[in-house]
Amino acid sequence: MKKLIERVNEILFRDWDPIGVNDAAPPYEYSRYAPQVAKLVMQNAAPEIIAGHLDRIAIERMCLKPDPELARRVALLLLALPKSDVGES
Repeated sequence: MKKLIERVNEILFRDWDPIGVNDAAPPYEYSRYAPQVAKLVMQNAAPEIIAGHLDRIAIERMCLKPDPELARRVALLLLALPKSDVGES
């Protein structure tokens, strides 16, 4: 699970970055959200579920407008992680 959380954090920082700080902030800027997102990935949740979760984080924790298109793209990236990262054989 640790490897998956690290990979999720990388994707959240590099590809999601709703506040646009990945060129200046430390790479753990979104790490507090990675464990729950990783759990959804492990459950093979539908892209809409993961995207909705990301949008809720943006709205409720960052006071931003949701970006459903970005959230869906990131959800698909997360679900495309190699099975070895997800912890499945």
